[in-house]
Amino acid sequence: PWREPRGDHMSFPRTWTGTVACLGVALTAAAAVAESSFYSQGIGTGVNASVDHPIDGDVTMVMSSSIFEAMTFNDPQYPLNGATGECFGPIKISAGDIASDGYCTFDDPSGDHYVGKWTVQDLGEDGVMVGEWRVLGGSGKWEGASGGGTFLYMPNDETGRFETTLTGAITLP
Repeated sequence: PWREPRGDHMSFPRTWTGTVACLGVALTAAAAVAESSFYSQGIGTGVNASVDHPIDGDVTMVMSSSIFEAMTFNDPQYPLNGATGECFGPIKISAGDIASDGYCTFDDPSGDHYVGKWTVQDLGEDGVMVGEWRVLGGSGKWEGASGGGTFLYMPNDETGRFETTLTGAITLP
């Protein structure tokens, strides 16, 4: 009959196999834990440098440029908290309909660069815009990041400034 071999020469491979398996599980768990997700709401303020280009009575093209001087979120650990930068892109307003796609580039307090995309979904008579934003990536912690949310952009034509409420989730690798 077959008997299991005995001796130290067989115990090492079994121990090694178990150690490798445990290490693999631990590394997989560590990788899952390394990913960080954040959800918050915040306010961005700055200078509205947009330029309107009226085409005719029903159509206006806007070269949108919003320079964010400050971004403050409810969660101080939110990755965009303290970021500064610019959102820019064309907006076509035609007989009350709106079409837009634009981008944002921000520098966060750690010096990493964020790149995102925005789309306006609705435009109020007072210039208030409602839309969605999403993370495209960037450098440093933003490389491989994902997420997005909504925004409410409120320009003040008298002062040339704006306030934007941003809500959303960001996942960093």
